[in-house]
Amino acid sequence: MFYGGYWGAPVLTSLLPYSFGTQVASFIVGEKDSGTMMIALSNPEEWQRVSESSQLVEANRDRITACQKAASSLEKGQKNCQITVHARQE
Repeated sequence: MFYGGYWGAPVLTSLLPYSFGTQVASFIVGEKDSGTMMIALSNPEEWQRVSESSQLVEANRDRITACQKAASSLEKGQKNCQITVHARQE
């Protein structure tokens, strides 16, 4: 019986809506941000790139939004824009 539940759980959670499966994983791991924790543990280098990219976008959100608006009014639909890039803090 135990083995059936152990092996059946992944199959059952895969049949559930996506958000519910994520909630189940968070409950099992015991962390609210279990997805980010799993990514960070499984591939630290990639997680570092994702984190740095997110910080770059957040630091330039206003400029990016303004640039997207300006680009949408152009015929080509693209525009060169400047953003601020901070040095890495190690």
